[in-house]
Formats: sequence, C-alpha cells, structure tokens
Amino acid sequence: MNLGGHSAGLGTPVAGWNCNLFIDDLHFQPYRNPLHKLNKRNTISTDKFVKCSTAEAGLYSVHTPFTHARDGWVKLAAQNLEVLNDYFQDPRNASAASKLSSLYWSTIADSLGDSIHNNRDVAGFIERERDFINYARVEANGFNHLQKGCIVKKQTKSDVQIFTFADWLFDLIEKINQVDMKAFLIQEIKAYIYQKSQFKKELKQCQSSRKKMLTEELNPGGEDATFTMQIGKLPLLDSLLMQKLVKEKEVETGSFYSPGERKEFAHLRTTFAKEADKYDNLAGFVRNDVVKKQLRKMTQAIEEISRKIVNADVKIASLKEEIGVIEQQQTCLSPLEFENKIREEIEYVRDLAKLCAKRIHAESCPFAVAEEVLFTPDKIQQTMQRVLEFDPHVFHNDRVVFMGKPHILVVPGYGYGTYDWKGNRFIIPLRAPRQDFSASLTNAVIEYRLDVDEEKSLITSYARLPHCKGVRSVLQIKGYLIKDYIGWINSESRGYKILPRETRAWIESEVAPSKNDIYCPHRYQYYNLAPAKFKKLLEIIDDKVKNGLEHTRASDLWLASILYYHTADYEKAYECICAFLNQKPDYKFGYYNKAQIAQKLNRRQDAIEAFDAFCKRIQQSWWGYVARGHLTRLRV
Repeated sequence: MNLGGHSAGLGTPVAGWNCNLFIDDLHFQPYRNPLHKLNKRNTISTDKFVKCSTAEAGLYSVHTPFTHARDGWVKLAAQNLEVLNDYFQDPRNASAASKLSSLYWSTIADSLGDSIHNNRDVAGFIERERDFINYARVEANGFNHLQKGCIVKKQTKSDVQIFTFADWLFDLIEKINQVDMKAFLIQEIKAYIYQKSQFKKELKQCQSSRKKMLTEELNPGGEDATFTMQIGKLPLLDSLLMQKLVKEKEVETGSFYSPGERKEFAHLRTTFAKEADKYDNLAGFVRNDVVKKQLRKMTQAIEEISRKIVNADVKIASLKEEIGVIEQQQTCLSPLEFENKIREEIEYVRDLAKLCAKRIHAESCPFAVAEEVLFTPDKIQQTMQRVLEFDPHVFHNDRVVFMGKPHILVVPGYGYGTYDWKGNRFIIPLRAPRQDFSASLTNAVIEYRLDVDEEKSLITSYARLPHCKGVRSVLQIKGYLIKDYIGWINSESRGYKILPRETRAWIESEVAPSKNDIYCPHRYQYYNLAPAKFKKLLEIIDDKVKNGLEHTRASDLWLASILYYHTADYEKAYECICAFLNQKPDYKFGYYNKAQIAQKLNRRQDAIEAFDAFCKRIQQSWWGYVARGHLTRLRV
C-alpha cells in the first residue's frame, strides 16, 4: 500500500466515501471511515487520497513481524524475508506456504489487538494497510499488475454484495462497537434460531422413522393393541428426554436448585429411566438384527439432536441476556472484550480460508507470486451472473427469507470457494487452482444449494441417476453432483455437451431455467418481488405505458413485458415485447421472450419467426439449443 498516494484495489473506495460503490451488477458494501470528515454532499473527490506521515504509519508495526517501507508498503522483517523468497522461488514449498499463512493472519490479529490496547485508531490501521490485508501485498513482491483488473468502474444495482477482507473488517468493527452490538447479537440469535429449526426437522424425521420401523416389525396390521399403545407412548419418552437434558444443562452451567427443585429433578430422572426401560423392552421384541441396529442408531441420533436443540436454546437465552445488559447499562466493551471478539471472527474466517485449500490437499498461502492472476471484480461479476442465469432459483429458499441472500467475502488465499452457513456468505480465495475462478465460486454456490436443501430432495433425486447406482457413500454422490453442477454452469450452459444424457436431463429438470418460460433477469424473478413490491411496480408500469407504447422507453417496455407475463396477461406482454424490439432490434433475448409469449398465445408462425431471429443472433449457448428444439417442434 502506498501511504503517500492511496492506490485503488479490489473494491477499494477512496477514503471518506459514504456511498455504495458498484461494479457492473455487483457492489461492495460501503464502510464508514472515521478518519475523514465528509463534505456537505457526503462525497469526496476521486483525486483526493489518504495522507499520513511515515512516522504515523510506523505506529502500526509495533510487535509485528513487519515494518513499513518509505512508500508505505508493508515490508517483511529480515527473519521472515527468507521464507518469503523460498516461497516465491518454489510456490509448491508447503512448509514455506504454511509459515507465511500463519504470518499473515497473526500479523493482522496482533496489529489490531495492539492498536486496541494502546488506544490507537483501529480503522486507521485497516485503511493504511488495506493493500496488505486485501492482497498480502508487501514490498518484496509488489503487485503492479493488480492495478488494471481491480478498479471500480461504474455504478449499477447489485444482486450480491462483495466484501474485500479490509471492508469486512471495517464492517465487523462497526458491529462490535456498542452502537451496533445489539444488531450484531440479534443477527447471531437469528442464526441459532434457524439452526434450531433445522435440528427440529431432523428430530422429527428420526422420530417418524423410528415409529415406522417399530410398527412394520411389531404391528404391521395394527391389530395388536398392546404394541399400538406402547408405540403411541414414544412421544412421552422424547418429551421426558428433552426435559432431562434441559435440567442437566442448567446444572452444568451452575444454576442453583432449591431442595424442592432437586427433588423434582430426581423424580424426572426416575420417570425417564422407567420409560426408557419400557422402550428397550419394546425394541427387544424386534427379531431382525439389522432393524435392531438401526433402532439403536436412531435412539442415539434422537438424543444427540435433542442435546443440540437444548444447547441452541441456551445460546439464544445467553445472547438475549447479553442484549438486555447492553440495553440497561449502555456501556462500551472493554478493550480485552473488543480484541477477543475481533480475534474470534478473524480466526473463524482464517480456518475457512484454510479449509478451501485443504479440500484439494494444498496449503492456503495468502501471498501470490508476481505473475499470478487474482480473482478480480469483473470475474466475480461474470461468474455470479452466469450462475443466476443458469440456476435462477438458487436463492429461492426459506433461508433467504430468514437470513437474506449470502454475500461474498474475498480473502487472500488459495483453493476453491466454500459456503459458511454461520455467516451466510461465500468465502472465496483470491487465487484458484489453474486460475479456474469460475469453478471456485460455483463450488461455493452448489455447497450453498445443498446446505439449504432441508429435505435433501436435490441429492436424493440425483442419487437415482445411473452412474450413482450402487454408490452408498453420500459424500461420493455429493462429489459427483458438485462436479456436474460446475460442468453445467461453466460448460454446458455455453453449449458444450460434456455431461451424460441422463445427467443433463436431471440438471434441466432440477436446476436450469424452464425451457417453456421467458428469459427473466434475476432481480425480476417472481420470488424476488414481494406481493406489495410487485403490485407497486406494476402500478408504475401501467402508468408509464397508458399513454401509448410508442411513447414508452425501451427499459420500461422490457420490464412491462416481464411483469405482465408474471400476471399471465400474455396479450399485454406480447404487445410490450414487440414495441420493445421496435426500439431495440438487436437485443437477442427480446426475440426469445417474444417467441415464448407467442407460444402461450398459440401464435405459431410468430413464435417460429422470433425463435429463428434469436438463433441467428445467439452464439453457441444452451439458450440456442433450447430455441432450436422449439423450432424443430413448431415446424413439424
């Protein structure tokens, strides 16, 4: 980082900006820089940069293995420079990579801790060391080639937020500060509530499977009243188990019990033991050894999941209590608490970054050699847009309603991306194997897809494909699915048929856009528009087109055709798309949508002409394959 003249980097806003910075269809989370006062318009000219003295910058190298060069870049101390040189000479040197990884993460955590303890400006440290934090950029391996691909170019709306590591640290500090601590804790509570709901669903499934196995083995016809009664008492056993676990957790956490409460607890344990004995006797009537073994596993699973639910309840109660203390006392965190929280979050992200590399049996070294290509905003944007185009329902799930869409956190490191359910984010290393950045982000997306699939319907249906026949390992099947999903997004969508016919048919059924619907940008997918928002948007469009389609802007006509299509008003949708093409005759998807709407209206010849016009304009792509399929059918 150049302290004399701040250089632009991946998602690096000019100091003092208080606005959203966008790259094409994706934007970076804004941050508040406490070092600089904004002018009256809350902006600062792009030709004004951070200014600070070398002496001031030197404050932030205390107790770290780094010093600062005169130009402001972080400079490695002598004892670590040799390790860095060894790595640059041979990037496959696992020992050097591991040491540098530890060096990078400990430097950031230790420097932040030192700033907190010495009452220095933590945000100032992050701002000054932005290049090091975002790219592990040091004097020894200057990245002049970064300046071309990592500059914010234009402002547009966003579908998915992107955080650089430095901007994430700014955001983290704001949340941990007393002003935002309550909101931070509320978000944690939401995560645990969601986790608890998942555990409850798993518990219900286990209980249902247990009941089904016992009924099929002991009372298949339902004629034995004794077995029916005993099986019907299983919910009582589960309820007593939950109560017992709650009491045991209270004892474990040091809760005081009065003599009467201790007596009640002893009675509860005795009652549970009796019901457990009855269940053991009931299970003893099962003759099938395989079923007996499954029942034992099911019993263990029920107890483990119940304990997880209790632990989640305890955590939620603890967080709520912490919120109550904050509301009553309104005091700031102590420096030690502040530092511990920051360290905890940094180490959590560090472990996830290392996991990205360990999965491919590599070391996650944050430092890159000079000629190495990094994951740039443009590439992130292109990949995410492709994912949303060819997996349009990826964010159509209950978790989005509860926790929002995941964001992207780009961290220095190596490997394929992963999904972090706790932070609801994609962790994406700056460097990828074979520079295959599309595979890196797509890998994280399919992990998210599988994680939010609560009913496991995706992997269950995939397991029925011929190449999964006889494969018992769920992990192996999951690996096949991830590989095929990446192949779909990165190759099949471009028109290169690399998947088996059965797999392609499954992808087109479970993942791909519908072949019989219009092309719809992600932000206008029906599930992204709440009823009230959709109604308001439709009213606005109605008002804009009422004076005549020929006087309506092309962008409004395009949106009108999509909204009217969603309401099944195909006549209006067709009129709008035709008017749109009169103004924008070169927009290929206008013809695709016109053809699909014409089919809804049984205008066969119009559909043929529109599909034909689309095929002449589209390059090799899955969309072209779909259009040609419709043409073949319509011309028969």
